[in-house]
Amino acid sequence: LHIDNYGYRAPWYLEAKTERMLQLKGERESYGDFKDRAYGNFKDISHSSSGYRSHGSFKYRVRKSPKWFAVAQSLIAERKNRILAKLEWEAANLERQKKYSLTVALTELEKRLKEDVLKPKLKPTHGLLTGVLYSADKPSAIIDRSIVHKGDTIHGVTVVKIHKDKVGFDKNGKKWEQKVQQTPEAYWK
Repeated sequence: LHIDNYGYRAPWYLEAKTERMLQLKGERESYGDFKDRAYGNFKDISHSSSGYRSHGSFKYRVRKSPKWFAVAQSLIAERKNRILAKLEWEAANLERQKKYSLTVALTELEKRLKEDVLKPKLKPTHGLLTGVLYSADKPSAIIDRSIVHKGDTIHGVTVVKIHKDKVGFDKNGKKWEQKVQQTPEAYWK
């Protein structure tokens, strides 16, 4: 349906059918009296008695009677109500989400933050060997969340050799080997 100023546009066959039914009931005059209508003009209408399309000269006829205007207004109101109902539902949904985030989610976050603050702080460990990434050409090790290779220095300690399960270190001429997840030697301090 196309909304117009005073009514709506309908396809020609629906118009002709409705017009013919009104003629049979006696509520409308014949197709020739289009001038006497008080609700607007019709554009490019073929004045045939059947009202059907006559070789392309018949275009869509615009209904501008109060009855058709009321139909169009009811369709507009129905669509408007559907849109408003959807908007009201969306607003209610947003309100539920807001309430949830303020009551449940916020209290849960507050609880987690308090737990994190109350947790004992981990002592920083210098020289904790977390893992070994071994390969024949360029092995590497993970020490204190840093990746190191042979010859690199971390916390003043030089990496001498990386084996499959342990790493050799040197600090000021003192050499030692440390396995993965082993407590760091006193040399790291």
